[in-house]
Amino acid sequence: MPSEAPFPARHERARRAVLIVDLVESGRLIEQDEEGAISRWLRLVEYIEQHVLPACGGRLVKSLGDGMLLEFPNSRAAVSAAFAAQHASHRESRSLPEGSGPRTL
Repeated sequence: MPSEAPFPARHERARRAVLIVDLVESGRLIEQDEEGAISRWLRLVEYIEQHVLPACGGRLVKSLGDGMLLEFPNSRAAVSAAFAAQHASHRESRSLPEGSGPRTL
């Protein structure tokens, strides 16, 4: 006879939040300044891995070229990480000349 519960009692649902980070217009940015764009992206990835993830209790699930998939224990941690990553991106791109495209990576 089937159980009325959708999952057996021994299984507990895991609630997580994910954050997808993507380098917008990466092709154009790399075409304009390959070395600079790649260097800025790698510095951002390193900052996220060393500072943002530990501070927010997150983990890197996957990193592919110009994007990352990050996992957090809850949505509040994911949002905090998103703001921290965005702030770091703005800080990194401050030195770019005006009119050279997005002010973020």
